Amino acid sequence: MCLSSSYKSLLLLILLLICSVSSVSFFHNAGLVHAASASIKLNPNAGPPTTRIKVSGKHFGKNEQVLITFDSNPLATAMTNNAGSFSQHATIPASVLPGNHTVQATGQSSGLSASAIFLVQTNWSMFGFDTQRTHFNPYENVLNTSNVSGLTLAWKYKTGAGVGSSPAVVNGIVYFGSRDDKFYAVDAQTGALKWSFTTGDLITASPAVANGIVYIGSHDRNLYALNAITGAKIWSFTTGDLIFASPVVVKGMVYITSHDGNLYAINATMGTLTWSYAIGPNMQSSPSVANGIVYATSTDVFALNAKTGKLLWRTNFNAANASTATVSNGIVYAAIGNNTLDALNAKNGTLLWSYSSSSAITSNIAVGYDLIYFGAFDSNLYALDASNGSLKWNYATKGSIYSTPAIANGVIYVGSQDSNLYALNAISGAFLWSYTAGSGISSSPAVANGVVYVGSLDDNLYSFS
Repeated sequence: MCLSSSYKSLLLLILLLICSVSSVSFFHNAGLVHAASASIKLNPNAGPPTTRIKVSGKHFGKNEQVLITFDSNPLATAMTNNAGSFSQHATIPASVLPGNHTVQATGQSSGLSASAIFLVQTNWSMFGFDTQRTHFNPYENVLNTSNVSGLTLAWKYKTGAGVGSSPAVVNGIVYFGSRDDKFYAVDAQTGALKWSFTTGDLITASPAVANGIVYIGSHDRNLYALNAITGAKIWSFTTGDLIFASPVVVKGMVYITSHDGNLYAINATMGTLTWSYAIGPNMQSSPSVANGIVYATSTDVFALNAKTGKLLWRTNFNAANASTATVSNGIVYAAIGNNTLDALNAKNGTLLWSYSSSSAITSNIAVGYDLIYFGAFDSNLYALDASNGSLKWNYATKGSIYSTPAIANGVIYVGSQDSNLYALNAISGAFLWSYTAGSGISSSPAVANGVVYVGSLDDNLYSFS
């Protein structure tokens, strides 16, 4: 059959229209698929305020600007490449409160968008907060001098004996030991038991948590490595005597002192000995680490290379005992003997200044706001100028202070043998708040995510928020 030219033209027009509609539909659907596949990843995806993160995105528009927001507030901008991918560093704002927050990336030309969750948390992962044992949490932004008076008891967890161990708080779990020979992991919000682990003797040491593993020493002479989620034993390392000290974990190594007089460096994954160094009689002081140097105390202060265990320097005090070394701004602070606090050059051990206390120094040293703090047998908490050791203020409780104070956001928290936990203005020493437990408080407080945790010899761990 022969078709007229006009009919052929009409047929061709219809075919062109069909192709055009199909093409629009195809590209429209392709755009939808493309939009659905846009994604971003955060590394890390959890941490304290001021954490530096890397935002990586893919399947955005080619060579377009991407706006990155944090809870809808501008955080950074990035440019995609020819493949629609980008990588951009950004800093989590200092003011954001603990909890889940949304990071979103939006292409300014394509309109393509993707989001991911960043968990803000201010973990207190070991005795002293950090490897330098400053006992200062610089990220706390919930509790402060104006609202700490509103603290109330959130919960308390009853163990079978006194809790002298200082808690660690990591990823929503509180870890601590008890004199009932058990180590506990409880929910940080509710106080509900997650798991417990029984050792061969009582636990007065404090734990350290790193890379999903909890490390804790016991009077049964063992250092244990436990799965932080399940409590399953990963390994144990046996020393020659009781362990009063709290471990510190740095770059795949666990450092611990034992009453046998040795400082041990143990592989954090395998539990095998890397090196040890004899530092002499050691009762309760814990090692500290700063700038590749391990500081340990007994009758003297020792500084050793963290990798090799080589002695870098030591003092010649030959004292009866010494507190845990606290390191800050190139200075090592340690209570030597009963009544003397020394400030030493961290590189060579040179004495910078010394403070003579009228009473025995019974706690370790905390550092913050250019002040150093310690408790004494005379029931006072003292604050000295960190640069010269001059007395700034003291606060009198009604019992000796063995609890090392914790500092966060302008507030200092300390327990006393008068059964009270105190909150004071860290700058002036003014009273802000207190709570009376059922017995003395030797445990050092931990402050994390707007909550204060502390143990008491009345067999309880307390949580205040």
